[in-house]
Amino acid sequence: MISRLSTIFCLFLCVFLFGTRAQYMLPQKEIWLVKSASSLKVDGKTNVNLFTCTIDSYGKPDTLICEATRAAEIINVKSRIAIPVNRFDCGMKMMTKDLQKTLKQEEFPFLFIEFRQFSKMLNQPVGIATLNGLAEISLAGTTQKFQIQCISKRLNESEIELRGSKSIKLTDFNLKPPSKLGGAIKVEDQMVVHFVLQLKRISYTKGTF
Repeated sequence: MISRLSTIFCLFLCVFLFGTRAQYMLPQKEIWLVKSASSLKVDGKTNVNLFTCTIDSYGKPDTLICEATRAAEIINVKSRIAIPVNRFDCGMKMMTKDLQKTLKQEEFPFLFIEFRQFSKMLNQPVGIATLNGLAEISLAGTTQKFQIQCISKRLNESEIELRGSKSIKLTDFNLKPPSKLGGAIKVEDQMVVHFVLQLKRISYTKGTF
């Protein structure tokens, strides 16, 4: 009888200890507001000159969530940043319209950047930190994955600036580079996308392991 009670007591104690421990094994989690002041720039070239098209503001805020657990070597990220194609400005009205037409603005009014992973949390104590990211870029209904090296700059206790650049090809998104004057002026397939995310931390869970 005593042996049976001892066994029951041990089982109860194990359940209590491990159950209590599990309650405190919380993941480290950050929730960031992607401010509408975030910007995007595309650098491209034709066979005769260079051009730059910019979006000075995304128009509306989004959110970005980073989460890490003790066992994870990567940071899982949830985000879907929607950027209006009609906000592109190439400095010349005709060039702006050509880019928007190439990106099929009427059918796909937004391009999307979706971060999936980071190599470290964004809330770093140092002023400037480098991190690697895995992101999906969606243009005109086609999505491609890219490894992107980012630079995080701490602005104050709750705000950072996240920068990154990636070279892409229009044909990777089933898009045809535009041309003018019967093909005399041709836009090259490869372009470089630069983004600047203005982030404000709205929630932080330190996590316990």
